[in-house]
Amino acid sequence: MITVIENTNFVEAIFPNQKDAEEYVSDHPQKEKCTMKETSSKDFPLYIIECTFGKFDYCSTIDEVTNHIKNIDINKLMKSKTTNIYIGKKGNSKREIVEELSITVYVIDKPYINEIKNVDTMGILRHYHINEERIYEIKNNLHRNIHESIF
Repeated sequence: MITVIENTNFVEAIFPNQKDAEEYVSDHPQKEKCTMKETSSKDFPLYIIECTFGKFDYCSTIDEVTNHIKNIDINKLMKSKTTNIYIGKKGNSKREIVEELSITVYVIDKPYINEIKNVDTMGILRHYHINEERIYEIKNNLHRNIHESIF
């Protein structure tokens, strides 16, 4: 089973098996900050859902992601800041910081080891911000295809 190493409030590493994860933690300078979590996923991709900062749920399929989102109590979601960058045809860009209710879904296609131990670099992972409008669509089956709503 795919095994994840959580460090305080971020995912530091993802391994295809528990043995590799245990070896990684055994050499970690701050073992006490690491929590090893075995997921139900046997193969990649692994989907990581972050509804609240630093709290993660793991899914094996896109259907599990959909069901998870459908069961979320939207009133318990925290607002988060998202930076939207719009790039025009001439290469000019516009940056907009938006604060909204959202969920982050990470799609992990292969093992991942953070390059710097004890530092959150999850932003480099492929991820999608699901805003309140999309959450509503998913919860109420208003989408034609889950990939259109999430990705």
